[in-house]
Amino acid sequence: MLARTGFAACAAFSLVSTLSAVELFNADVPSVMNGGGSDGSPSVYTINNGTPRSLGQTRVGDMVGYNRFVITSGAVSSTTSYIGYAATSGSNSVLVSGSSAAWTSSNQIHVGFNGSNNSLVISNGAAVTSAGANIGRHIGADGNSVTVDGVGTTWTMTNHLYVGNAGSNNSLTISGGAQLVTTQRTYIGYGDKDISGNGLNNTVLVTGAGSVWTNSGEFHLGYSATRTSGNIVTLADSALLKQESASFQITNSTSYLRIDGGYFAIKGDQTTLLTSLITGGKIQISDGAGGWFSATDLSSFSLTYVADLDADTRGLTGGLYADLGGYTILSLPASSIPEPATAAVLVGALALGFAGLKRRVRRA
Repeated sequence: MLARTGFAACAAFSLVSTLSAVELFNADVPSVMNGGGSDGSPSVYTINNGTPRSLGQTRVGDMVGYNRFVITSGAVSSTTSYIGYAATSGSNSVLVSGSSAAWTSSNQIHVGFNGSNNSLVISNGAAVTSAGANIGRHIGADGNSVTVDGVGTTWTMTNHLYVGNAGSNNSLTISGGAQLVTTQRTYIGYGDKDISGNGLNNTVLVTGAGSVWTNSGEFHLGYSATRTSGNIVTLADSALLKQESASFQITNSTSYLRIDGGYFAIKGDQTTLLTSLITGGKIQISDGAGGWFSATDLSSFSLTYVADLDADTRGLTGGLYADLGGYTILSLPASSIPEPATAAVLVGALALGFAGLKRRVRRA
């Protein structure tokens, strides 16, 4: 019989006034949350009493779908974490919300290990730490999503990030001033090495002023030239992707970096690399009618290498990001009307004027 207990949480997580097939709280929350249910009547597992919990290996949706794990107050620790373990376990979800909520996974978090349409939402100042993540691990793990949203909200990884390892149509969104920190390799569309046509159409959106993704490892957008396709990273509405490694690759012919009012900063003088990506058609901008096109003319962008490590770079980033000295910054021109290439493409210290920059240069 269904427990007819109402449940209130983040509206974006669709948990308001929900009827629960199973409803357990705090010390009663198990490591394997597999009660199942339906879209209108999921099983809900909640930690909200502020007491630390150690769950070991955690599975939200082991063999069945419609399980929801909610952390709103308390520090939860896991080893390996799965949201949607089996192919039959779709539409499972985890919400970590509020400044008193934290989830640490000492191994990877898998959002869609084999299952589809699973989700993780980190919001309202919550903190998640994991040793890497897979969003869509295996072939058939499609349509899984992660959202990191809100000022003070963080997700920190100490190992690799895969958005679409072998799964397709998976997504990651960083919004509302949230912070994502990845310290090892990042793959957007990896692809199973023995099978073609997987790891397709995975997307990352970084959007909103103060939303920052900092990556200090290699960055691969469309890792395989033959197995994967259609993988996209979009930087929108004054958000920043800060690439601390000089290794940034767009391998696949139908995978793109899209600049839609956001900023891409890569460490060192990377004007040659970015010029090659622009002229090679790997950087796209909006066509103003809901579509995108590859802008191969350098005059479509502002490209600036800031040689002075101590420079305040807010003037190049809409007054937002001060600490990009020593980086090459790619964005749209300040004016919506394209300027000549000699004015729009700003390279080296000439971009800021010799009088405005010290000539102390250190190569990344």
